[in-house]
Amino acid sequence: EALSRIVYGIQGPPGTGKTQTIAALIDEFYLRQKQAGRQARVLVTAFSYAAIRVIIDKILKSNDASGKSTPVARMQLVFLRSENQEPYGDSRVHDLEHGASSWKWDGQGRLVTEKKPLDNLLEEDFILFANAHQLYYLNDRVTEDFVVDMIVVDEASQVPIDHILASLQYVKPNDVCIKPAGSLPVKDLALAKPLDIDEFTKLVVVGDYNQLPPVQPVPPPKNLEKALSSLFTYYVQNHDIHNKQLETNYRSHEDIVRYTNGLKLYNALQPAAFSARSVLAGNLDAVAEPWIKDVLQPADVVSAIIHDKRYEISVSPLESHVVASLVVAYLKMVAPATPAAEEQFWRENVGIVSPHNAQGRMIIHEIYEELVNKGLTRLAPGRLVSMLKSTVYSVEKFQGSDRNLIIASIGVSDRDQLRAEEEFIYDLNRFNVLTTRAKNKVVLVCSEEYLNYIPQERDVMENVGKIRGFAMTYCNQQKDLVIDDDKGNKLVIKKRWHGKTPAGGPFPASYEARDDGFVVTVENDAAVASWIDRLPATVARDSIPTGDARKMSWHMQYRDVPEIRKHFPLDQSIVARHHRLVVSSTGPAAAMAKPAPATPSTSDAPQVDGTTNKDEKNPYADLF
Repeated sequence: EALSRIVYGIQGPPGTGKTQTIAALIDEFYLRQKQAGRQARVLVTAFSYAAIRVIIDKILKSNDASGKSTPVARMQLVFLRSENQEPYGDSRVHDLEHGASSWKWDGQGRLVTEKKPLDNLLEEDFILFANAHQLYYLNDRVTEDFVVDMIVVDEASQVPIDHILASLQYVKPNDVCIKPAGSLPVKDLALAKPLDIDEFTKLVVVGDYNQLPPVQPVPPPKNLEKALSSLFTYYVQNHDIHNKQLETNYRSHEDIVRYTNGLKLYNALQPAAFSARSVLAGNLDAVAEPWIKDVLQPADVVSAIIHDKRYEISVSPLESHVVASLVVAYLKMVAPATPAAEEQFWRENVGIVSPHNAQGRMIIHEIYEELVNKGLTRLAPGRLVSMLKSTVYSVEKFQGSDRNLIIASIGVSDRDQLRAEEEFIYDLNRFNVLTTRAKNKVVLVCSEEYLNYIPQERDVMENVGKIRGFAMTYCNQQKDLVIDDDKGNKLVIKKRWHGKTPAGGPFPASYEARDDGFVVTVENDAAVASWIDRLPATVARDSIPTGDARKMSWHMQYRDVPEIRKHFPLDQSIVARHHRLVVSSTGPAAAMAKPAPATPSTSDAPQVDGTTNKDEKNPYADLF
């Protein structure tokens, strides 16, 4: 369909293979052009050099079912860059360097000049890779009739609208004749003759308006966001061009894909079979600290570490300590045997995301000190720092890349600071990018203040609710972990993670209200009992005999009802009694009032998506 339109949009949610789709699209375009006896001149442009390099890499590795390189890999490839950028570094890719006063072709000067245009060096079929800045100046080194047959814009959701003008210099000129349709006065216009689509330069924009837009000095005026935000939004949402969303996620574990679907930003995404059950690899026995081993459990793919610190403005020493401890432990799990293998670990295995550079620098420092002081690295100090800087990024710099393990550190727990930054720190597109970078595991490290914050702006309220839903709804299980904090003190933090319903599906539980508390009775099954065992140590629970080997019972206190409901459902009669005795009581007499007898009832355990009852199905319920 993309090749049957003059302008077409491809929306690629994270991990859906946008780059592979681009390579396949160019391959198909080349074959069709050759079958029709036409040239195949392609321009590929993107906002960043990094994205361009990824596309070149994908094209060079394109193979058919028999393992042979596809036609697109055998086309002439030309990488246009500034003198401040490194060459691609492969003899199959011609290097075109634009310097301050000269141009170089494969390192040689005087081959591309005003009198020797680039056209002379290009073959009949080629792919030219360049960003908008270089394409603007290229016009001085090509002939007036230099055109391309197809333009592909990657990262179009990050490309400012005016950047496309540099590419549109090279579209094929065409005369289009239109005439009035019907009698006067003119109400409609029609083409005087049908268009031949193949006579026009095709434009394909590839992006995702649910990821980060281009950075602009001032926000677009209200109601003009679609027209002035990004190239992708301009064409797909503002002009409603024909477009298609990619629907298979080839990157992430099914638990991560399921959370992304829950945000309702895309049509239903499906995890690819080969990645749906792929978990974090490594020797977990190499990790000594129990709490770190617990957090790095490969089966707990989506998790959150929550602390109760307050008043942290842009850096959190505790979060830095937690993140550094997890990263060093993961390095022990993977145990790279050579310096080259360790560099690969930092490039591909782990990524750390923080909204503030100050928090990122603190994390880098702590990881460096731990590795160097304990002799855990195979890299020279300078090289290690360089690799860590490529591992700890802001969300913006991570867009377009992925890692096996992603750890996010928010670093802010001060309410006034959260209020000052609410549009930035609770931006849903930014959070979407953060969670979807992970292949096998994602860990959010944040404060309770961050999750419980109620914003001033109504527009931000929904985003806050969805982010809170990540930690408090989708992560539907919880336990307390005892750690040594950054000062060596013992500290309790919460680990929440997305867990499956016990084997056999939801389990029935009966509840009996008593004057001194209530009794929960469940089936005598290890998987069912684990729901009780995972309650925090602060929740009082006493096992009591049932007289039936098939049943297990615990006596619990009404004061613990709010905490218990975070882990499994309670009958509404128990919740109501808690409200009367604890929440609404005004004195000892009210607290000691004998409650009305309650009939034992049945309730279901949380479903796979973490919901428990009608209120809890709404991820924003706790905010209100």
